[in-house]
Amino acid sequence: MSVSSEVRKAGPFLGNGTAASFPFGFKVFEADDVKVVQADAGGVETTLTPGVDYSVTLNPEQESAPGGSVVLNIPLPIGERLAITSSMANLQPITLTNQGGFYPEIINAGLDRLTILVQQIAEQIGRAIKVNISSSQDPAELVNSLFASADQAASNAATAVTAANAAAGSAAAAADSERHASESAASAGQSATSAAADAASIHGSVEAAAGHAASAASSAASAAGSAEIANKKATEAAASAGSAMDSKTAAANSAAAAASSEQHAGESAASAARSENHAAESARQAAESAATANVPIDAHEAKPDPHPQYATDTELSALSQSLSDSVQGAISIAQSKVATVNGVGPDAGGNVTINLPSYSKATWVYKTTTAGNVRLDVVGNWGHGAYLIYGGSDATRYHVLFTLTKSSLMINPPSGGGFATGNMLNWGGPYEVYKLE
Repeated sequence: MSVSSEVRKAGPFLGNGTAASFPFGFKVFEADDVKVVQADAGGVETTLTPGVDYSVTLNPEQESAPGGSVVLNIPLPIGERLAITSSMANLQPITLTNQGGFYPEIINAGLDRLTILVQQIAEQIGRAIKVNISSSQDPAELVNSLFASADQAASNAATAVTAANAAAGSAAAAADSERHASESAASAGQSATSAAADAASIHGSVEAAAGHAASAASSAASAAGSAEIANKKATEAAASAGSAMDSKTAAANSAAAAASSEQHAGESAASAARSENHAAESARQAAESAATANVPIDAHEAKPDPHPQYATDTELSALSQSLSDSVQGAISIAQSKVATVNGVGPDAGGNVTINLPSYSKATWVYKTTTAGNVRLDVVGNWGHGAYLIYGGSDATRYHVLFTLTKSSLMINPPSGGGFATGNMLNWGGPYEVYKLE
């Protein structure tokens, strides 16, 4: 008899729900020497009971074919495991007596038993936690350390699960925020499109208002020209009465008042050019005023006598009255031109107060520090619209409005004098130019 293999365990076998017979290949003396352990899916082990949970069939010849098979009463379930080993008692049942029989079979069986006991211990030690032979570490401390590490690992795993759940929540919140952001972006795009359409509409309205303002300014300029013609005719009438000095002086003063009224008319035209809300009405009234200005004033003119002779006192008095009427008519015409700029009549002094339009932005476009005149070609180089020149010294500040179209420059008031030469600004610095919007 002998033990030719160091193997003392069979398995573990994994259940499939149908298999019930499992082999083992190590030597035992009896069926009761076999130990069967079953573990569930969670790793919890149960030592099965022979005759109740399983039966053992040993091979007939344990020397040449050691081992046998274990047959479960119920097939091993899916996911569960089965291990087979021996569990011989740590006993030595052989007794040798003095002068008794010495049988080799009994001696071999005893030695085989001792070998099997050693293999059982070796199998158990093989599953134990061990330290190196040269280590000074206490195995018990190692076990405690391992359990502590396991507990810490479990805690870390729980923390990781919590963090993962929090991350999942954050990801969901981020996805929701992204969805809201996408919806907000779509809404912003629609608002931008609407704003662009509104801006285009406003731009068209501003261009139309600028056109009406330019027309009103042109009509006002025509009215001022008619007033100047009336003034000229009054002056000619005064010159023809060389002996009526007092009447001539009165006529000159009246003409000066008419010129002042013309200046107010020009300023009103400048205000009309900047008044977007009243531009259309101003253009209409300016046109009517221009028509009124074209009415001949021959009724007030002193017609030359084809047969000159010395004037009598009565004739001089009549001529003086005629001059006075002519000058008064010129003043009335000039005041009429002021009133037709925007429908507002002059006060007792011939002045008209007009509210300026409300601009939301003034953009700086040019600046010069030169004291002398600076000529600028602005038509075609600057955008069309309303512009404001602001200049002079602290003691003598001035500001003048002018408008640009695609092909012309309009200085307001029209009597800009040397402020413009053709389509070029000709202005004395220093000054700055702002575009009004």
